[in-house]
Amino acid sequence: KNSRNEGREGDVVDMPKENAAEEAVVEIPVDYRDAKTPDDWIPRDGRMVRLTGRHPFNSEPPVKDLVTIPKGRSNCFLTPANLQITRNHGSVPKLSWDTHRLGIEGPLVDSPVSLSMDALTTNYPTTEFPVTISCCGNRRKEMNMIKQTIGFNWGIGACGTMVYKGVLLRDLLASVGVDHESVADITGTHVEFIGNEDLGNKCGGP
Repeated sequence: KNSRNEGREGDVVDMPKENAAEEAVVEIPVDYRDAKTPDDWIPRDGRMVRLTGRHPFNSEPPVKDLVTIPKGRSNCFLTPANLQITRNHGSVPKLSWDTHRLGIEGPLVDSPVSLSMDALTTNYPTTEFPVTISCCGNRRKEMNMIKQTIGFNWGIGACGTMVYKGVLLRDLLASVGVDHESVADITGTHVEFIGNEDLGNKCGGP
């Protein structure tokens, strides 16, 4: 291994636990390709295939690593976190657990709230379950070989399955007075998620 992260190309990271929630922490250095970009603080696996250059980071794992059974596992059903598909439109927000807050507001919210991360994880029930995520552009490279489409060339690795744990959106909405009864007579109701990303085309608001 070297400081430029080049020696990590093709390495297989051991993930010894069967349960993703109990997996050992894998030390991953910052990829040398992120130097002098807004993401130069984020550890990333050097095996990830970058599809849009150095920045923003849009990548998928090599298929051979996606289907390789890690040491200590009986199958490759769960994707290691460091090999999960990544889709970005810009730089990754640098957030802090201690200061970041989740706001819930809107015309149907009786009492708008601003929750700390500690409050979110201690005051509400949590659940966990496996979720498979796939980019809608998965295998677009093959489509573009037949007829050019809009979008960059995702291969066949733009998917992954992980065990996610957290608070159900349903429970958060119910806690501020938004439930199936309060919206039963309203059509076209949506929940809008507004992130911290600093993007020129960012939407949001009433």
